[in-house]
Amino acid sequence: MFDAYQDFTIESVKVYANGEAERTIALVDSEDNILEETTVMIPDGEQVVQLGFYVPAGTDHGLR
Repeated sequence: MFDAYQDFTIESVKVYANGEAERTIALVDSEDNILEETTVMIPDGEQVVQLGFYVPAGTDHGLR
């Protein structure tokens, strides 16, 4: 969970995958509404995933 004091973009995230698989990453608001979503194939291990998610100012956002 995180707060956004102003609008910004999450360009990328570092993830740690336990096995290669297709995974969905979603940006959600404080009520668990999906604001942005993408499904990507993530190889095993530490990876950087490009997102480009626009985050509007607000509280209790999350990545799932």
